Amino acid sequence: MSGDVWRLALTSIKATWKQSGLLVCFGLIAPQLALNLWLDHTSFPVVDELRALFTSKGGTSGSPLMFSELIRPAAQYFWRIGPAVVIATLICLASYLGLIQTSVDYLRNQSPRGATAAWLQGLKRAPVAIISMFLLAFFVTAAGQIVMVPAILIGVLGLMIPTILICEGKGMIYALRSALLLRYVRGTKISGWSVIFNMMSIGAFLYGTMAAVGLSAELLLGLDEVIGLPSLIWIASTPGSPTTSIIYIAVSNLETIMSMAFLSVLPSLTTSLYVIVRRDDAGRTIAQA
Repeated sequence: MSGDVWRLALTSIKATWKQSGLLVCFGLIAPQLALNLWLDHTSFPVVDELRALFTSKGGTSGSPLMFSELIRPAAQYFWRIGPAVVIATLICLASYLGLIQTSVDYLRNQSPRGATAAWLQGLKRAPVAIISMFLLAFFVTAAGQIVMVPAILIGVLGLMIPTILICEGKGMIYALRSALLLRYVRGTKISGWSVIFNMMSIGAFLYGTMAAVGLSAELLLGLDEVIGLPSLIWIASTPGSPTTSIIYIAVSNLETIMSMAFLSVLPSLTTSLYVIVRRDDAGRTIAQA
């Protein structure tokens, strides 16, 4: 069944590339790049303040550094960046859900809605999706305290939660139960074990691509030493901070772009699997309903 899921997902991506491309570029990549740039810029004063604290307390006066002195600038920084992080998270999550909505529209043979309409539909479900993800993270953490394998399984099965929220339009608890207990597998001879195998494959794709992007970023940061390139570019620093290199900013942005690009494939994969295993009372897939 994995081949069918991939074929259906790729077909969906090809047919909806205009809407999906806008959602990925302006809903996933752009907010992350803007947030990364803003965080890098606003973190410089905090780093300088912490460095000054360590220098004055440890190197000059020799007096002990109090925890309150250390946590104060960091706490103020996190309170300041909190709203921006929340806004960026909502934009990205709404775009992710919008990608699912776009794929569902195509697979149900419905008139394709524009990227903005799909994003707004995703935004309506974003608060419920956030709470669902927090609950899922709690279940994964709780299971991981006992045995690691069930925690991984719960996390992988939970990848279907956003798709169920969009496809069925029901509440958070329903989506959690349906995803974790495979209740969306209905009216088909496909076994639950086959669905679990496919979800594990989708999870392996997500983990593998993200790990590959992270490893590639590390290799790029040390490329001058590996192949003997001139290190001028690698040691050149940004005007705003002498401790942050230009190559680090470039690689960080490239890592964000590649990560979001691979992540954008996930909605089509989970939606395609849902279409294949979900049947109505007449035995038709939701694409035919």
